[in-house]
Amino acid sequence: LAKQQARNGSWGGNVPVAVTSVAGLAFLAGGHVPGRGEYGENVKRTLDYILRCASRSGYISEGGAGYGGSSRMHGHGYATLFLAEVYGMTQSIPGVETTELKETLKRAVKLIENCQDPNGGWSYEPQPSGHEGSVTVTQIHALRAARNAGIRVSSEVIKKAIDYIRRSTNPDGTVNYSLGGGQRSSYALTSAGVCVLLYLGLHADENVKKGIQALFDYREGGKGGGDYSSGSYYYYANFYAAIAMFHSGGEDWKRWYPTIREDLLKKQQPDGSFGGSESQNYGAAFGTAFACIILQIPSRYLPTLQR
Repeated sequence: LAKQQARNGSWGGNVPVAVTSVAGLAFLAGGHVPGRGEYGENVKRTLDYILRCASRSGYISEGGAGYGGSSRMHGHGYATLFLAEVYGMTQSIPGVETTELKETLKRAVKLIENCQDPNGGWSYEPQPSGHEGSVTVTQIHALRAARNAGIRVSSEVIKKAIDYIRRSTNPDGTVNYSLGGGQRSSYALTSAGVCVLLYLGLHADENVKKGIQALFDYREGGKGGGDYSSGSYYYYANFYAAIAMFHSGGEDWKRWYPTIREDLLKKQQPDGSFGGSESQNYGAAFGTAFACIILQIPSRYLPTLQR
């Protein structure tokens, strides 16, 4: 990852805001923060790039002040998550200037709140209309991280988001692409949906219990046609699944982590990267960054990975 970072601090070809944010999270997950740690300079350049992509409206995109850029709200969610984790890890370090970081994060959170659809979800564009599961979970994830770091987040927005995920969940615990016309579930969406409910502290929720079982069914029962081991969104899906199992804890985590750890180690290439279809679409840093985060979950450096 460090060798592949561009001069401007980015990674990711056609979706640099999204991939750069995830790559930044991979370094943070190893305990590296801007200017500190073996890769502190890489994280600083990452942060500088994301801050440059933030507009006064709060939207973080490749288009800067405009609403352009192919990362769209997915990228904005990951960028907001990255900023929240950086802020949470650095605000108490003497001599580290966090004023611009905090103000950018506050604007990014406000944009997420303002773009929530009446149904409780979010869509690809920064506007309060439309809703889709994978975008929605990135926004909830970001909001939780911001709240952890001390940024005010609307409780009403969170309530509507929880309701959206619950209404998107099937009786067997799997999670659909969206409400209404998007009645199709997958391992990736189920992983993401269960993860954010656990992030929000709903450990006893029936949807969580059923969702955890559904994830084991996907992995061990062959549900979903091999989506767990070789699906189109392998790294994305297993990123959320692993974090869900970590927050579920106990036997679920003990049963889950060794298997995904060994599976990932088998997939690593001689140059250190992790390939797959996602890397073909978004660049090798995408899968590599997610793999690094998963493998470093036990370190618990990221604030959102602290129970």
